[in-house]
Amino acid sequence: MKKTIAKILFPLASFVLLFCLVFSAVQLVVADDSFLETQHKKLGTNVEMGMSVGDLAKSTKVLLDYMRGRADSIYVEVTVQGEVMEMFVLPIEVIHMAEVQQVWSFFVVARNFGLLFALALYAIAAMLYGEDPLTGWSRGYLYALGAFGLLAAFFVLWASGSFSAFWLEFHKVIFPGSENWMLPYESRMVQMLTEQFFANVIIRIVLVALAGIGALLLFAVGTLLIARWKRARYEAIAEPSGWISEPEPEGPDLIIAHRLRNVSIRQRQQIEREVAEEARIREEMETFGDTVQVFAPEDKTPEEE
Repeated sequence: MKKTIAKILFPLASFVLLFCLVFSAVQLVVADDSFLETQHKKLGTNVEMGMSVGDLAKSTKVLLDYMRGRADSIYVEVTVQGEVMEMFVLPIEVIHMAEVQQVWSFFVVARNFGLLFALALYAIAAMLYGEDPLTGWSRGYLYALGAFGLLAAFFVLWASGSFSAFWLEFHKVIFPGSENWMLPYESRMVQMLTEQFFANVIIRIVLVALAGIGALLLFAVGTLLIARWKRARYEAIAEPSGWISEPEPEGPDLIIAHRLRNVSIRQRQQIEREVAEEARIREEMETFGDTVQVFAPEDKTPEEE
């Protein structure tokens, strides 16, 4: 019963861990200023907006710093067509970023609690599983990864089919009851953070997440392969080929077979030597018994009587 509960807790904890890994990948990507600047340059966004790549990258960094609570506002000055001005001038942009900051803070807290929750489940599962909990974790991780992969495949197919529809529903889910994310086209926030920009960022997030998930996958598969090799080696030691294939129901052979189980190679070799010595002694005694002549009284000659 305890092992059954552990087999449920391991996949559950792993499923939570996978979500935590994905959000951690998001954090890593949005913290990569050089990658974001490269995307602006590749898409030619700065040319369309009439400003330098440096100003565009600076504006993006201000938004991300504000989202992560590292800036008090989204105020930043840029040079547009040779004129210095404030980058984000629409009130709805400020309101929207305040909501983005709240959502980001929620996900950070949820990720941290998720990690603690997963670790607690792992600890409980390991105690219930008993011997070799790493094997139980590995199987649980593979089960969770299979379910997570199906869920991820659904979203990937959806986004690849119609990213606009996916992006629209995504905003409806993370900003329930609010339409402040529906910024007008004249918003510089919309002009600099295009759908293609977000699509490229999401692809980068997926690749980073796959690196972490794949590392755990290799560890899980390696653990199971090692456990399988150990089990095969144990079975080879416990029942050596060429030794007692069909032990007798009673007698020394059954005792020998029992002694050979669950012992080290050195102990098994010692037992085999002892058994060989006992067999040699028995054989000599049997041979000696065959050479002894037993004379009955009726076989005696008259002279001997």
